[in-house]
Amino acid sequence: MTTLSIMALLAFSSLLLVATPAASNEANASSSLNVTVPSSAHSTNSSGSGGRALASSSSGLPHLKNVPLDNIASAKDQQLAGKGSAPPLFELGIGFFALRLNHYRGSNQYANHLWPLPFFIYRGEKVHAKNSMIMGNLYEKNDFKMGISMMASLRVSSTENQARQGMPSLDPTIELGPEFEWTLLRRSGGHNTFSFVIPIREAIAVEFFRAKGVGQFTVPYLSFAARPSENTFGFFTETTLAVMFASQGYHDYFYGVPPAYARSDRPAYRGKAGYSGMHASWFLSRKLGRFYLYAFARHDRLEGAAFEDSPLVKQKHYWVTGGGIIWYFFQSTARGHEYNKQ
Repeated sequence: MTTLSIMALLAFSSLLLVATPAASNEANASSSLNVTVPSSAHSTNSSGSGGRALASSSSGLPHLKNVPLDNIASAKDQQLAGKGSAPPLFELGIGFFALRLNHYRGSNQYANHLWPLPFFIYRGEKVHAKNSMIMGNLYEKNDFKMGISMMASLRVSSTENQARQGMPSLDPTIELGPEFEWTLLRRSGGHNTFSFVIPIREAIAVEFFRAKGVGQFTVPYLSFAARPSENTFGFFTETTLAVMFASQGYHDYFYGVPPAYARSDRPAYRGKAGYSGMHASWFLSRKLGRFYLYAFARHDRLEGAAFEDSPLVKQKHYWVTGGGIIWYFFQSTARGHEYNKQ
């Protein structure tokens, strides 16, 4: 399997696992030390996203931060948990994912992906791990949490993208930084939460053993999450609304056109710092025995973005969609710790 394929698998894995019920289960990918290993594609996309819930990274690949795969429990499961039943210390499984996303935010070219991917969950007392993420509370008090969030984007080959023909390909990026989360409102005993999250990340372009700083970005967003309950028919749902801002270097990396690569239909362009667009996202998941089903959609809008007039921007609003299934075939007899407490 090529490096790109491996990163693609990690991308979608983090896209799905980089999530935890906003505010109430925020241990997944933002508050509380959650390190998401290279995970999105230059087309997850808030990072900028990147951050959570369908926030995107430079790529535009949604980074579902609040997908509580180990918390997508039925009402009965939650009742048992409330009576002191601890979850397994670790679980092993395999998943299959379908994803349709554009090459990068603003690109009018898409790629369809279907990936098989192994999964694991570990619920230690101090460390909580899910595939491409390692989490642990850095700081938490009342309704405020602070942690580290990390995401990534995949390589974009200029030979496969018409707008970038003849230009250097975009290397994968790793996006890392602090994240701050405030739970603004809790309802139904904590099952429904309304949160405000601010991830701030530094993007680093990497290729084998080379790395260079690209720039900084932030994706403040509001998240409304409903944990599984009788009212949601056992579904976990989350809706988010995010805006993105980035530095000059960050925008220039993805949307700049150096004079050496300018041509009649692609004039030279230098990125500017500022607003990077907004997006709204929706996520839905359901646990059925040892199976987890989920689907998501995100609508991205780039009108008014600082890079809006770049010749590499070919469309200013579009959808990113995906879904999948995970089967956890092994659960340890040893019991772990419930990472997210209400």
